[in-house]
Amino acid sequence: MISFEKIKCGASAELIAHKKNRIVSIILLGFAGLFYGFGTSVRRYGVDPSGIAIFIYAVSLICLFSACINVFKDMHDIPSADVQMSMPLNSMERYFSRLLTIFYIWLLPFLISAAFGFLMSVLISTINEPGHDSGFQTNNTDNNYIAELIGFNLRILLYYVESVLFVVSATVICQCCVGSKAESRYIPVLLMAVINFLPMAVYYSIADKFVSVEYGTLRLLSNMSSLYLIFDGDESAAELIFLGVKCLIYLAVIGFGVLIYKKRDARSVGRPIVFTAFFEVVMGLSLLLFFTVAHLGSGFSLTAMFFAWLGSIILRLIVSRKEFAFSKIFVWTGLYILYYAAFLLFMFAAFKTGGFGALYKVPDISDLREAKVSYVNVAVNASDGYYGGYVKKYSMEKNVSPYSSKDMTSLETFMEAVSDNAKKQSRINGMFGWKMFGSDSVSAYRCYVTLTSENGRLYSAEFYIPASEISGFIDECNGFKAGKSYA
Repeated sequence: MISFEKIKCGASAELIAHKKNRIVSIILLGFAGLFYGFGTSVRRYGVDPSGIAIFIYAVSLICLFSACINVFKDMHDIPSADVQMSMPLNSMERYFSRLLTIFYIWLLPFLISAAFGFLMSVLISTINEPGHDSGFQTNNTDNNYIAELIGFNLRILLYYVESVLFVVSATVICQCCVGSKAESRYIPVLLMAVINFLPMAVYYSIADKFVSVEYGTLRLLSNMSSLYLIFDGDESAAELIFLGVKCLIYLAVIGFGVLIYKKRDARSVGRPIVFTAFFEVVMGLSLLLFFTVAHLGSGFSLTAMFFAWLGSIILRLIVSRKEFAFSKIFVWTGLYILYYAAFLLFMFAAFKTGGFGALYKVPDISDLREAKVSYVNVAVNASDGYYGGYVKKYSMEKNVSPYSSKDMTSLETFMEAVSDNAKKQSRINGMFGWKMFGSDSVSAYRCYVTLTSENGRLYSAEFYIPASEISGFIDECNGFKAGKSYA
């Protein structure tokens, strides 16, 4: 049975040991709230946030990271473990008392700071005439501007709450899975880097090298960065829902941590890696991130691969310590090769399927009509190698307005033909090597199709088709005319 009174008392006792961290957090967050409150306002073209306040809020996350490590110090510090485990609390009460301590150290000051800063920004904006950089007026308040500022503040709060939950969940889980001081610090950093950057790196690698498609949800995937969303000003419901789902996932991870925490005892304190499978997952994902980033640039680099191998071996040596044997280096090298083989297999599957089908997506007819497509551009280039000279070039622009039903039917059929040709894209020997390793042994026809709307580019796709079919594709493009049936 869990005693909430014991949890509260345990957190109060724990706060005494983390007084300095709490004071630093209060100072940083206090200044952030002041700068945000007096530096954020509304202008004629939207919200003008306080950049220095947002920066201080971001820097304060370092204090949160430090607090999570120090509060769970009994997982990797023997003297702290002796004191904590002698207290009249069971494992679940100790776990939740630590979470409550983190709340007192950082989250509570953050909520007070945010509430003060957001309230002051709104109050100041009510007396500051919208659309002017200076001067105070009391009778010219534009409620739309104030509503925009309130909405912006709430979005900022949600983004930072998501960041807080992410840092806490990743760090706490790592504290529960390792038992030494060094690993308690660098493993959470590796895990947070992997979670943040691996999906984005994989997406860009597939989209840029294998697909080159921009449409609908693909654009959303490329804009997942919280920092981008904060300053972009796009209040897409899908993005906010996605952010809310992430918050729920982080809360679930934090709750799941108690199951791991319960299995820890004094015998596991000080051990480098308590759960080796967890370390292997972090190591494997970190290597996959490195492989992806390494191939995003100029392609395969033997020097980069060597340093990645050397870094992985050094990390494993630090972790193994007393259990080290030279024979393990061969085992670790085998694991390194296995991770690289898995990376190549995944990328080859993405290449063969056109980005798992993303290359073959075309805009829906309703999207085309609503976007008011202004013109279609098709370019076909025969290129030798990655930087090869263009042997033949064909371009076409067809205005598809006014937007009659015949125009839309014609355009929809044309896009379906583009998708069919994309499915025929050449998978000749060497093309995968060209994309992944910068090889110059490829000769193929590259086709680039763009639909542009009144608000900018709506859809683009880049694909390759065999030389035997390129003339037929050009004839199909020539046959496309607005207002006529296209087959």
